Amino acid sequence: MSIVLEPHILRSIAIDITKPRLDVGISQLTTLATLGNHAATATHELHIRNLCPSIDPSDRPPTCVFDPVTENWVELPLTPNPPEVKMAEEKMQAMLQVAIASLSNLQSLK
Repeated sequence: MSIVLEPHILRSIAIDITKPRLDVGISQLTTLATLGNHAATATHELHIRNLCPSIDPSDRPPTCVFDPVTENWVELPLTPNPPEVKMAEEKMQAMLQVAIASLSNLQSLK
C-alpha cells in the first residue's frame, strides 16, 4: 500500500527549519540527501519556508530596554545559541545542496 500512496503523499514537501522544529527539518534534509530514497524521486514540489535554526518565530524577545538612569533605550546583548542550534546549522549547510540535487523529478521550488 505504501508503494501506491508514497508518490501522492510525497509529491509536495515543505522544509521548515527553525528552533522549535530542528529535529523535523534536519531529519527531512537527511532523508532527502540519502541515496536511493523514494521521497527524492516522488517529490515534484519543494517549498522552502525557513532555513533559520537559530530563530523561533513564536518568540520575539525585546531587543531594547529603557534605562531609567540614563533615560535612554539600551540594546540588550544577544544570548548565545545552544549547541544543538550550531549543530543544526552545520548539518543544514552540509546537506541542503545534496538534498535539493537529489530531487530528480522536481518541477517547482517555492
